[in-house]
Amino acid sequence: MREFAEIVAGGCLTGLVCVNLGDLALVRLRVRLTRQESWFFSFLLGAALLSLLQFALCSLHLIYWPVLAAFAGVAIAARYRIRASMTPPEPASAPLPRIWFAVFWCVYTVFGVYYLAAALLPETSPDGVAYHLGFVRRYYEHHGFTTVTTNMFANFPFAVEMLFLFAYAFGRHSAAALVHLLFLLVLPLGMIAYAKREGHPSAGVVGALLVFVTPLMGRDAASAYNDVALAAVLFGSFFALQLWWKRQERGLLWVAAALGGFGCAIKYTALPVLLYTLGVVCYAQIRNRRRMLADLALVCAVAGVVIVPWLAKNALVTGNPVYPLMNRVLPSPYFYEYVEKDLQSSLAHWNGVTVWEIPAEVTMRGFKLSGLIGPVFLLAPLALLALRWRAGHQLLLVCAVCLLPYISNIGTRFLLPCLPFLSLGLGLVFTSVPGLGLVVLAAHVVLSWPGIVPKYCDPYAWRLGEFDWRAALRLTPEAEYLVRNQGDYRMGLELNRRVPAEERVFSTSFGQLAYHDREIVNSFGSALGKRTFDMYMSALIPDQMPTWRRRVTFARTTVRRIRVVALGSGEAAWQIHEMRLFDGVHELERSSRWKLSASANPWELPLAFDNSAASRWSAGRAVEPGLFVEVELPEPTPLDQVELLVGPSQAEVPVEVRVEQDGRWIVPAAREVAGHIEVSPLYCRMVTREILANGVGWLVLRNEDYGARDVLDHPEVWGVTHVAAVDGYHLLRIDP
Repeated sequence: MREFAEIVAGGCLTGLVCVNLGDLALVRLRVRLTRQESWFFSFLLGAALLSLLQFALCSLHLIYWPVLAAFAGVAIAARYRIRASMTPPEPASAPLPRIWFAVFWCVYTVFGVYYLAAALLPETSPDGVAYHLGFVRRYYEHHGFTTVTTNMFANFPFAVEMLFLFAYAFGRHSAAALVHLLFLLVLPLGMIAYAKREGHPSAGVVGALLVFVTPLMGRDAASAYNDVALAAVLFGSFFALQLWWKRQERGLLWVAAALGGFGCAIKYTALPVLLYTLGVVCYAQIRNRRRMLADLALVCAVAGVVIVPWLAKNALVTGNPVYPLMNRVLPSPYFYEYVEKDLQSSLAHWNGVTVWEIPAEVTMRGFKLSGLIGPVFLLAPLALLALRWRAGHQLLLVCAVCLLPYISNIGTRFLLPCLPFLSLGLGLVFTSVPGLGLVVLAAHVVLSWPGIVPKYCDPYAWRLGEFDWRAALRLTPEAEYLVRNQGDYRMGLELNRRVPAEERVFSTSFGQLAYHDREIVNSFGSALGKRTFDMYMSALIPDQMPTWRRRVTFARTTVRRIRVVALGSGEAAWQIHEMRLFDGVHELERSSRWKLSASANPWELPLAFDNSAASRWSAGRAVEPGLFVEVELPEPTPLDQVELLVGPSQAEVPVEVRVEQDGRWIVPAAREVAGHIEVSPLYCRMVTREILANGVGWLVLRNEDYGARDVLDHPEVWGVTHVAAVDGYHLLRIDP
């Protein structure tokens, strides 16, 4: 029971610190709210402040549990000292009718207990163990930020994960999940408080419970994710902005701006809501004929304080403040532009789901788009009837703003920030007809009960499962539960046992980072991972082997600089395994004095001049006219031939050779001869040596991985040593 007590203590202490920090901020801002509103805003604003302070502690490498405990004590003591100076709460407006009061607390309590039990279970959620808690564990073990350029997720904004880090110090993984659950527990209270302000308390109850019992809301909130936190924070920003619109109090604008910035520090997809805040400020000041620059500056400054540290961290680590995005404009040596485009395309077309299939997938099926929100939301078009009310105008407008990023990622989770606004709009419509609100709400509660959901959703939909009280209370040991429910848990333990610290492991199928502390390089999360994956696959697929030699011959010319320029376009990235320069039959000996440059991804260009057919330079972007590779020689040298060693997929890319003469680039008359060549019988060994040279010394292969059988059956051909096998995974060391 000690583990259980630590989990609860970690989650509750984090929530308590958030509330106390928020109270301190609200007192300083002199914001007067009702008691219910005060709890809601105190938690959200305090979460933003705690996240920012955690960032500072991570930067200073001061993440030790005694430091965090001392900070918690100071925050609580400071809040206690100012209790006498706190502004008395406003009287509650538009109290709930008794029937709605009873309905809300009955449903809220029953589902809340279920969610609590799910959050207390050992963490096994896909993204939770893959990176949300994987890097939280890493930061805690290293007492602060570490440089990670082999996993794109390490350089997303991690504002909510900073709260997880605080809880993790006391209760480990499940304490972090409890912190995320707190956001779902406070969200309905804020929604009802907003509805009371607008004079529609019954609609607030319907809207709040439509959100609260949504299957995906419960599943996501009970996991160490951040989608529910984002939904709560964006609603809080909207609510504070509405209060500011009515009162024009500067403190409320501070709150709206801080929460808007906090949302962007959780996910970049929150940016439209922050822009909406700026738009409202402009409109309000124009309407009131007041100067707006001061308020706009305030919003930008306050929001910037929360989001800019994450952008600065990215800029320092990767050279791109919004890494891994916008690689076309802000190229980085750690990520490929074409991989970014491929990921964006796959997220915008999850599992081939069409626009017409989305409604059924997100409401009833739940597998292809990873989660469902319940069949009742098929009634979402009825929310347009809420335009009859002023509050309906605002709610539907912000719902549309939150929906804008959805076209870039159609996973069901990316609809969650829209749900509070949509649900309140539906609440306005349903409660306008006597009895309809209760009927719809009862249907949603029944259809969202975890025991009913499997009767209509896909068997593999991401949802809450059955109660496991013994595991939640840690009467079943955590390790035993993880062995049963986390397929790669034991391999993670093997990595800690067998792989030296700070060495890298490549795998296409092993993804969890939460239960070990070795660095995993996957096939898509970085330039290194993609390069390693391409080399590995080139040893298995003939069409990806460097089996084409392209020779471009021209009249003997004395040159200092020479370029090979792509002329065509295509979807695949331009790649060159080896580039050689000749004068007659004599190859120019490569020298460190050669200056190599390229129009794209110049950092990897030496791989095309390293005398290894197994390595390759990639432009990192799809072939397009004008891409070039350039060599500047130390002195003018006679040349008459350029040779490119490429794979079959690159054989048809049209290229031309250009040489510089008198400061101008000219295209000499040239002739190309291409032919097929055989790769070395030792090519597999060459590949693993290159992988090792790139800083990856270990492989984890699953039985089902492509090519795994070949590697496992012929380790001597690949130059690897089989070290361990567990649960269908194999750990192999690359021999030097």
